[in-house]
Amino acid sequence: VQTGESLLASGTFEFVPSLTYQFNERSVPAQVALAPDGTVLITENVNRSTQVEAGMLIRAGLPFNAQVEVGLPLEYKRLTSRSRVLGAGLNEQATNAEGIGDPTVTLTKQVFQEGDVWPGLFLTGSWNSNYGQTKKNVALGTGFNELSAGFTAVKRQDPLVFTAGFSYQTTFENHGVKPADQYTPAVSVLLAVSPETSLRFSQQVSYAGRTEFGGVPIPGSELRSGVFTFGMLSILGRGLVMDFSASLGETPDAPDLTVRVAFPIRLN
Repeated sequence: VQTGESLLASGTFEFVPSLTYQFNERSVPAQVALAPDGTVLITENVNRSTQVEAGMLIRAGLPFNAQVEVGLPLEYKRLTSRSRVLGAGLNEQATNAEGIGDPTVTLTKQVFQEGDVWPGLFLTGSWNSNYGQTKKNVALGTGFNELSAGFTAVKRQDPLVFTAGFSYQTTFENHGVKPADQYTPAVSVLLAVSPETSLRFSQQVSYAGRTEFGGVPIPGSELRSGVFTFGMLSILGRGLVMDFSASLGETPDAPDLTVRVAFPIRLN
């Protein structure tokens, strides 16, 4: 249920508080400088993004094998830009912002029950709104309205569960900027290691073309984002569940590190 590969029973609710930490660093060449002795030096700009999100999600089981989720994040972002040469810092600028991120709505429908041979199949549609706040010129959400749709196939082979899915996302233009459509295939394996604890391993890769500004493609703006995720869910006691995950970026376009911990609360 926490990974979207099973649904709540109709009339069942979950409240999922969570805390997510994300770090990303990018280094790009900046200016060419000439030292007094004639040595040519190339400065670099190091851009760092640190984000902490306190998430609140409500999940509800619906009739006809369906489920709805509504999420609201509270965001803190720290953006720093540092210029340096030969490892020595020249200057640094930092901006901190906090506020409400983008509310999200997700609807999932199970269209096929799993059989002896064929997998179960789930269809998902999601809206990531552009209602997040902007503080000090820092967008606490994505800055765009985004619609996505996808499917996930699930096959059990106790104590393993195999999943494979694909999603498509389109982003609406905002202030003349139009990100390209994004395509994301993903696979995962879940392993029950005890009656109380399960592990999961997943791999996803996202592809997108060039972002457009004023209808003109921006060179070098293509997206190739690979992310590997390790997760663990454990029942710690009666009514107390911990869901932990850590994601590592495998390509320059992916966040370097994302760590999330959540405590799902089931309300019947």
